[in-house]
Amino acid sequence: MIQNSRCLHAQARVCGPDLFLYYLYVIESYYMKKIVLVGVFILLVILIIGSIYFLYNKRVDKKISKVSLAISTSASISSQDDWGGGASSNNIDSTSSPGDIKISNLSFGPIDLSGKTITVNYNDTNKNKPIDGNEDSYWDVQNISKTSDAPTWTIDLGQDYPITKIKVLANFETSGCCFMSAFYKTSSDGATFNQQGASNDISQSPIKLWRDSGSISTTARYVQYVYGWSTPGDDTANLYVYEVQILSGGPATATYTSGDMQINGGDNFWGWETFTSTYSSDPPNTDVKFRFRTSTNHTGWTDWSAYQTPASGAPLNISSLVTSRDEGSGDDNSKDAANFTYYKYLQVETTLTSTDGVANPTVSDYSIGYHTNVAPSKPVGGTAVIGQ
Repeated sequence: MIQNSRCLHAQARVCGPDLFLYYLYVIESYYMKKIVLVGVFILLVILIIGSIYFLYNKRVDKKISKVSLAISTSASISSQDDWGGGASSNNIDSTSSPGDIKISNLSFGPIDLSGKTITVNYNDTNKNKPIDGNEDSYWDVQNISKTSDAPTWTIDLGQDYPITKIKVLANFETSGCCFMSAFYKTSSDGATFNQQGASNDISQSPIKLWRDSGSISTTARYVQYVYGWSTPGDDTANLYVYEVQILSGGPATATYTSGDMQINGGDNFWGWETFTSTYSSDPPNTDVKFRFRTSTNHTGWTDWSAYQTPASGAPLNISSLVTSRDEGSGDDNSKDAANFTYYKYLQVETTLTSTDGVANPTVSDYSIGYHTNVAPSKPVGGTAVIGQ
């Protein structure tokens, strides 16, 4: 009995002092199993969290399509020659103060008619010839009879101007004896026209002469040139109008448009961001304004934005004013930046105005901030500087 009490696990042959060690072993094994289970659980949690993190980042990478990879890029135009590389300019002086542009001719004179809207009631094809600056090209109307509607040529100046004279270079040809007369009319609404000055006869071919309304004083947005027979008869005539000039009492304006490839975001372009200009804003009776458009190929352009008048030196956010890229259709997860269409070319049109013919605004430079998309950095800004 004494041996049995000291050897409770006789079958396992664990007796006396070994019994204590046996229990210790059992306890240790139990807790080791717990520790291993806890370790396995923690490892599984880590693996699950890691998988979620990997999948999330993979989704984000797909969504932004490598946008997170970029380096800084910049392009600059900063000299008198750079200003001279513009696509077009009208009444711009870029030489008297090298590096700046201003209005060349402050004296009030011919209104810039380029790009204005023309309407006619005959021969719509050549209606813009009288404002192309070429005295050998013309808008013509053939076989006008005395019972035909009077040919009219109307131009929309886009805004009201104080008008002091209307001049036209024209002639006509006829086999008859009679003459055609020209009438000059103006309107503020495009509907009601009032005659200005006296009518005058148009010379017969081959002589072409400048004729004008004489001195007038009116304010109008629309100018119309109307032709009619001065004597009755059965004759027909062919009319030719070579050039039209409209003289104004103000304001004096000048426009400059940057070159079609001067502002180029490059092959890794991502988005247009800011526009900052330095110009003289102190002279009274002056105005400086800007507008923008973009292109994928520097030939086909988006519509011009609305005119903007940012303060000199103050950045203007243009990201919502211009098109930077076309990401196509579909949800964000299915888009790939490699398939986007990028509008990496940008043009800026600058308009300077003097309302008194004395004060002259000056633009010194402007810069364009944009983002690029190139490994191995984050998207960062680049800057194109125009003039300095």
